[in-house]
Amino acid sequence: MSVMDLEFREPIRYEVIGGKIYYMASPATNHNKIINNLIRIFGDFLDGKKCTVFGENVDVYFDEKNKEVKPDLKIVCDPSKITAKNIEGAPDLVVEVLSKYNADHDRITKMSLYEKFGVKEYWIINIPNKEVEVYLLTDGKFAFDKRYGVFTEQEIKEREEDPLELESVKEFVRRRNIKTSIFGDDLLIPTEKIFRNLI
Repeated sequence: MSVMDLEFREPIRYEVIGGKIYYMASPATNHNKIINNLIRIFGDFLDGKKCTVFGENVDVYFDEKNKEVKPDLKIVCDPSKITAKNIEGAPDLVVEVLSKYNADHDRITKMSLYEKFGVKEYWIINIPNKEVEVYLLTDGKFAFDKRYGVFTEQEIKEREEDPLELESVKEFVRRRNIKTSIFGDDLLIPTEKIFRNLI
C-alpha cells in the first residue's frame, strides 16, 4: 500500500460501549437523506433557541467505558454539555436509523445505553416501513410511546377497502405528525417530511 493510499483512506468509524469497541459501516444514501431532513426540520425550529441539533459526526461521551458514541442525530438542550470536541453527557433526544446490519445494536445495546444515562426521548427509524418508533424515559426506563408512519392517499384508499387493515390505517393517519416530549405542540413534524426524497 502506498503512502498516498494511506493518506486518503477513510477513517475507521467505531463506538465504545460498555468498554467494547463496535465498528460501524458508513451510512447508506437513504440513511443520510433522513438525517439531513431531520437536521433541517429541527435546525429551522431551534434557530435562536437554547437547544441544538447535531448529526452523527459529533461524538457523545457518557463515561470512560461509553465514549465516542455516534447517535445518528441528537438534540442537546443543556449548553454546558457542548464542548469544542464533543457532547459530554446525555442528549435530550436521540434518533437512530436502522439498517439491516445494525438493528439489534440500536434496539438493544444502544437503547440500554441511552436508558442508563437518562436520554429523555429515543426514536428508532425504520426506512423500508417508513415508520418512526418513539420511546420515552419513564421512571428511569424507556417505555414505548407511539409508532408513526407514512401512507400515501392511494395506499390509504386501498387499505380502507380491506376490513383487516382499516383500524391500523386509521391509527397511522392519526399519527402522521410527530410531537416530541421536549417541544410539545410547538413542533409537529409530518412524517412524510422525514422520508421525503428517498431513493
